[in-house]
Amino acid sequence: MTASTLTASKQASIERAVRVLNVIRSCDPLMPMGVARSLLIIAASSGEVSLKELETAGISPGATHKHRMYLEAGEGREGTSKSGLGLIVSREDYADGKRYLLSLSQKGEELMERLSAAMDA
Repeated sequence: MTASTLTASKQASIERAVRVLNVIRSCDPLMPMGVARSLLIIAASSGEVSLKELETAGISPGATHKHRMYLEAGEGREGTSKSGLGLIVSREDYADGKRYLLSLSQKGEELMERLSAAMDA
């Protein structure tokens, strides 16, 4: 199927998706899609999300930890010297010391505002 055979509505949807991907990738052009998915799940929550909730969404337990390290600000991502992106913050759940709660940081909120604007454009 070529672009010329797409309906105007489908073409507009595809262009919107490309704008969204461009905004997400603006903070890291090499961000894996799985990490972007975790970020969007966190953003879609109305507060904090646990790593367990990411697992429930179909993200493997090992990946949830790696995604947290990738998205959170810190000394360095696991296995690299590159620090996290600072898009989320995490804190230990005081009710369960083994559990982390994730939410967007100010930088993450700003990215979601840009993403929303790209979707509406």
